Amino acid sequence: MILGLALGAMGSNLALRGGLLHLISHSFTKSLLFLAVGAISYRTGTRKISSLSGLAKKMPLTSLAFVLGALAISGVPPFNMFWSKFFIVAGAFQLHSSWGWTVGILALVESVAGFAWFLHIVHKVIFGTVTPAAEGAKDPPAVMAIPLLALMGLILFSTVFALPMVDRIVADVAPVSTPAVAGNQAGRPSASVMLSGARPLWGARSEASLLDPQTLGTIGTLRSAQGDMAGAIPSHLPEASATRLAKPSRVGLQARLGR
Repeated sequence: MILGLALGAMGSNLALRGGLLHLISHSFTKSLLFLAVGAISYRTGTRKISSLSGLAKKMPLTSLAFVLGALAISGVPPFNMFWSKFFIVAGAFQLHSSWGWTVGILALVESVAGFAWFLHIVHKVIFGTVTPAAEGAKDPPAVMAIPLLALMGLILFSTVFALPMVDRIVADVAPVSTPAVAGNQAGRPSASVMLSGARPLWGARSEASLLDPQTLGTIGTLRSAQGDMAGAIPSHLPEASATRLAKPSRVGLQARLGR
């Protein structure tokens, strides 16, 4: 999640969407894993992984919840965290920089390593020969089983309602263009861009939504002053002299601004 937000601050809206979506998806997935592990500990009376095996035969519902949670948190499709990780990695590559590619590749490596570790745990604890610690285990009561069922559904379908929520948030706080906007690093158009008349790629937003009317009036006056000064330069002057004359003087600008 932090990685997605950081990449969003660097200019990737796609990664920003992934970071916010990851916040929602991770909460459901990690809750499912914690509840499943808690149910296993509650029924077996132990928290030692080394003493547990063959739980699929004794606790089928809890084992299914743990396996689905492990797949989801590893970013396996079609679970919710696949989409959030996909947005983050794609957003990193979308920056078209060495930093973006490095972060994207590291995120992929982390997902593969996590998936390999969970495969090892699932193979050892869920499948295999039933150990004495798991011999008397059974699925938890309904008060614990119902949340497991609900969370199993959420890790599959939470993206359906979470993604529209994220899109609304991103549309309100971030520019649509990714990643380069002529201006400063925060994404705001710089003063030179505004004075030159260039309009940044800012989605449906306009200068009027970014600046107050007084500032816009000042910018218009500065543009007009630059045009008037450039038109009054004699054509026979050398280029260097013409450039100096094209720059409006401070006194002239103050007179136009009424200061």
